[in-house]
Amino acid sequence: MSKSNLSGNSETDWARIDAMSDAEIDTSDIPPLDQNFFANAEIRMPKRKESITIRLDPDVLGWFRNFGKGYQTRINAVLRAYMEISASNQIQGVHETRGEYKTDRASSRGEAPVEE
Repeated sequence: MSKSNLSGNSETDWARIDAMSDAEIDTSDIPPLDQNFFANAEIRMPKRKESITIRLDPDVLGWFRNFGKGYQTRINAVLRAYMEISASNQIQGVHETRGEYKTDRASSRGEAPVEE
């Protein structure tokens, strides 16, 4: 998240890294993967994104931008997680909104209803 190295120049000795064999790589801090790791895994195929304009509170946008490149993808991931947990009814009150929604416009592809 640090923006101190914005030049794109890395201090890593990539030539040394490239010359290393797989056996020379220290993997002692990586836990082994077992069946429990894959128990809830899902294959997610990328979908075409739709370009929109959205208004966000400055502090919300700033928080996501502080993560750097890919912040829009992170916003999408948070919204998707909210959508999925909302659809599963795992959180009470998640459907409470200030507006009324027209459900007849919601498509069968999982698009959100249009707020009037």
